[in-house]
Amino acid sequence: MKKIFILSLLLLQVNELVGQEFKISVTAESRNDYKIIGSDSAGDVNSFDPDLVYNLGSKLIFEVNAPGHPFLIKDQAGTGKKNSVKEIEKNGLSKGIIEWEPKQKGTYYYQCIKHKNMVGKIIIK
Repeated sequence: MKKIFILSLLLLQVNELVGQEFKISVTAESRNDYKIIGSDSAGDVNSFDPDLVYNLGSKLIFEVNAPGHPFLIKDQAGTGKKNSVKEIEKNGLSKGIIEWEPKQKGTYYYQCIKHKNMVGKIIIK
């Protein structure tokens, strides 16, 4: 009976880590940084261009309100639309909702299409 209880607790903890939904607010006050407010797998985030870490299976909901600063999720950092993650609908919006459920582990980047300094990592474990 004790083993079943421990196994149940472990399954609940794993379920909390995998398959979570995260809402992330994205704004821009200048051409230097995105302001990111929300959470990742480590906890609360409230910073300029932070690295974000999530578990595979998480659903990421970026609420973008950054007029003049299109928010693009990419395989490699760099300005422009090159290397954008193709599976993401509405990728590259300046205002609106971008939803993404990563299908592969790895390091991705969020970056303004126009400004090289507005960049951060999204790490999927």
